Amino acid sequence: MPHSERRVHLDESLSAPSPVHLCGTDVLGRDVLARLLHGTRASVAIGFGATLLALLLGLLLGGAAALWPGAADLVLGRVIEILGCFPPLLLALTLVAAAGQRGLLPILLAIAAGRTASAARFVRAETMRLQAAPFWLAARAGGAAPWQAARRHLLPLLATPLLVQAAFGVSQAILIESGLGFLGLGVEPPVPSWGQMIGEGRGVAAGAWWTVAFPAAALALTLFLLLQREPENVVNESGC
Repeated sequence: MPHSERRVHLDESLSAPSPVHLCGTDVLGRDVLARLLHGTRASVAIGFGATLLALLLGLLLGGAAALWPGAADLVLGRVIEILGCFPPLLLALTLVAAAGQRGLLPILLAIAAGRTASAARFVRAETMRLQAAPFWLAARAGGAAPWQAARRHLLPLLATPLLVQAAFGVSQAILIESGLGFLGLGVEPPVPSWGQMIGEGRGVAAGAWWTVAFPAAALALTLFLLLQREPENVVNESGC
């Protein structure tokens, strides 16, 4: 890129798309295309990182609740239910506001907390269902500990449906991160993100449509490419 995503040029404020600035400039004269490309790193990194962390936490919580019924299932089940009571965006907003920090890591952890409940419920339900299968009963009868039998027999069976869930989880995490950025609780400026760019350009969109149109188009295209690969049953179960 010939332009920096952070360098301010007030004399080029709100310049329309041209051969010099292909997507125009924002209110501070920063190149929109440069900020759009650099914002991809924040939005996509948080989306994939939060989804991966949510799957790992869900696997641990849901698996432990199913493998050790009784007190462990009672305590972990209540934790899963509490996390599932809040919409992911609302929970992320609450956690980010309470933390008082807007770096990549706090936002990633907040989004992952909101996505953990669905993964944990799925893992718990599938683990309890598979525990009635003959291979599980044979492994336990052979003296294998619950965690050993789960690592050898259950993880390969859970891997595929968890990866399918991850595709939808990435799109939702990117959308939540964009929502946080739009509301001013995203990554700290001058680091750009799609939602932050849309929020900043909202006040000048009537006279400078490119400040909102291009980051919104990037967000919509990314979500479309992720969601069009979703199996119909997964999308329906997610309520979308």
